[in-house]
Amino acid sequence: MGIILINAVVYYLVIDLGKKNAVVRENEILKLQHEYNRQYIANANTEYDLIKKLRHDFKDSYSVIYTLLSEGKIKKAMEYIESNIDILSQTEIFVNTNNDIVNAVVNAQLSTAKSFGIDVTCLSVMDFGGINDLDLCRLLSNMLENAVTACVKSNSKRRQIYLKITSDERNITFNLKNTIDSSVLANNKHLHSTKNISSEHGYGIKIIRDIAIKYDGRCDYYEEDELFCCNVILKK
Repeated sequence: MGIILINAVVYYLVIDLGKKNAVVRENEILKLQHEYNRQYIANANTEYDLIKKLRHDFKDSYSVIYTLLSEGKIKKAMEYIESNIDILSQTEIFVNTNNDIVNAVVNAQLSTAKSFGIDVTCLSVMDFGGINDLDLCRLLSNMLENAVTACVKSNSKRRQIYLKITSDERNITFNLKNTIDSSVLANNKHLHSTKNISSEHGYGIKIIRDIAIKYDGRCDYYEEDELFCCNVILKK
């Protein structure tokens, strides 16, 4: 009876300890996730502020160029254009929706892709009602980061990223495609992370899937025409 009692006590202690460890681990993940989101939103907002500033400066720039050309100072006008062209190409506006978070994340990530010589196409709805801004940030940042990283590593002569966001009465669909050199699903069926940092192992994929589950939606990965495709459907 004593042995049975001891075994029972040990059993419940082990279960209790396991639960506490799970809670501690979950809290650590949440802290990392919160810090990641905070940093990314801060960076994205900085990028978007730069975009708005550049748009504001366009009018002044055109006025300067017009004045120089009207005065016949063609060489001066060309020098002015050349001095500004690098700045203008750093950050471009690929999408302009009613949601600043979506604008910031998409424009920042696709500007990065463009700077690596990647062809970029983006089509999007204007309204994202029904979806939390933080979830939009986490979803789009992880989807696009994965796509940009894969394209940068690609040896293809034509590297491309295609983002299409559509909606209907019930759902918002995010469809993202990027160039691949060989089948990802054939070589990495479970989409494990290839990053060197073990703590980031598969973290982005998990975030995307968790958000899909949160909104009673779905997340699918497939391949077509040498493109890796991620399709996420969220219910509003």
